[in-house]
Amino acid sequence: MQIGTNSPLLQKLIDLKSNNPPTQKTLDGLNLLLKIFQNLKFDEEKFKLLKYTSITFMNNVISLEGAHEFLLASGFILTDQGYYYRGSNDYNYILFILNQEVGSFEVYQEQDPKVQEIVNKSKAEHQAKLKYKEELIKDFELNKKEVYDRKMGL
Repeated sequence: MQIGTNSPLLQKLIDLKSNNPPTQKTLDGLNLLLKIFQNLKFDEEKFKLLKYTSITFMNNVISLEGAHEFLLASGFILTDQGYYYRGSNDYNYILFILNQEVGSFEVYQEQDPKVQEIVNKSKAEHQAKLKYKEELIKDFELNKKEVYDRKMGL
């Protein structure tokens, strides 16, 4: 893993931080991520699986745009039960950058115009991404039907 300002892992964390409004909810999610990684040092199975059934995890972490990508980049894999930590040679680096980013996070009040501007920009970008994903799925389904029709001689 490349470490430093060009680190893909650091970039995923910066994206996670910058793609979400600077509110208490975002800070709570980042704090929970930090706590998750702090608990991983105990190397116990109960800390390695982040279950989909955990409302706190889903509401505070997974609801953040970019959290999924950060978890995958930092050593988690998807399973049928949730995110499972398979380990990472970069554990200490992950803990370090999480501490740095959480410590430097500035929370704005919901009424702050800057928050509203960030939220509106984030919503617009999110809508554009959703539209793009829907188009990809639609194209995939059309291609799948064409391949099926060809195979069936239709």
